[in-house]
Amino acid sequence: MRAIRVWSTDHWARMRIPVATFLIAVSVALVTALLALVVEDALPLSGQCHRSPERIGCLLASLAVLWFSVYYRNRILRRNGTVFYARVVADLDSSAV
Repeated sequence: MRAIRVWSTDHWARMRIPVATFLIAVSVALVTALLALVVEDALPLSGQCHRSPERIGCLLASLAVLWFSVYYRNRILRRNGTVFYARVVADLDSSAV
């Protein structure tokens, strides 16, 4: 049972950066689409300006998700370093012996 726990913990540790990167990509696409809808509502071709509180709320929520995912990814990279950093440390350790 312990081996399963160690594997699942290690698996999640390896998947944090790809999950955070995927979340950033999805959030950027969502923010872009919602921003286009909000601007379209604010600048109509004819008639009066129409503001949709649902679209503005979704835009703000997606901006918050984007901010959180960028913060989370940077926090992981600050704590663990990058793959390049790990290779440099490994090279320094092997050359010191």
